[in-house]
Amino acid sequence: MIYGIDISKYNIVDDWNAVKASGKKFVFIRLGWINSDGSISKDERFEEHYKNARAVGLDVGVYIYSYLSDSKFSRIAARNTVNMLEGKMITYPVAFDFEEYKISAKLSKSANTDICYEFLSEVQRLGYFAMMYTYTSFVQSYLNIERLKPFAMWIADYRDPSGTNCPYKGNWGVWQYKGN
Repeated sequence: MIYGIDISKYNIVDDWNAVKASGKKFVFIRLGWINSDGSISKDERFEEHYKNARAVGLDVGVYIYSYLSDSKFSRIAARNTVNMLEGKMITYPVAFDFEEYKISAKLSKSANTDICYEFLSEVQRLGYFAMMYTYTSFVQSYLNIERLKPFAMWIADYRDPSGTNCPYKGNWGVWQYKGN
């Protein structure tokens, strides 16, 4: 197992050397969020977190939270995401955080899946390793996971906080077993 953390504007790290010394090898930093039209609002602490994580030698991936409700904006959002990463050393995936219940509950599984597939496909086409990020019950209720199998999965499932056995029965590459 390789251990890491995820972080956003809501997290303050006073000592990044201590993060690395604790055995963490990577950090997923929230780049921001995708608005309904595919534009991006940047996390206010992204640059700070990125600079500090790289300074201590942690591998860096990013995640971006989605408020998309129509797949016609997915590829625009992917291009905007990649443009924001220009000049950055991203050594871990670009994760698409899709879990906004208030939006997804109004759409079909097919429509939700199309939003994810189009974003992830475009990120990969643009040269980054794309990863899906969501939680177990969301997958079961709102996505056709078979269609998303070409992409790695970051699954949040807190039912085993010891980190011993991931309760999610699908394929996953990253398991988030503790909340922040």
